[in-house]
Amino acid sequence: MTQSRTRTATERNKAVVLEFLTTAFSSKDFTALDRYLHPDYLQHNPFIPPARAGLGQFIADLPDASRYEP
Repeated sequence: MTQSRTRTATERNKAVVLEFLTTAFSSKDFTALDRYLHPDYLQHNPFIPPARAGLGQFIADLPDASRYEP
């Protein structure tokens, strides 16, 4: 893969991650969890409940003023 193609793929990947974080955390659009995360999503943070549902609950419990800022 050429450097320009790698950079383009990296930029696309960054855009996908940014879209997920903004949609899920800032907009609290929980359909993003189903769209972007695998059904067997594994949460590694011991302070967040397991699976997509646990992450969704964590996000729902965040204060309304919480926003994801890159």
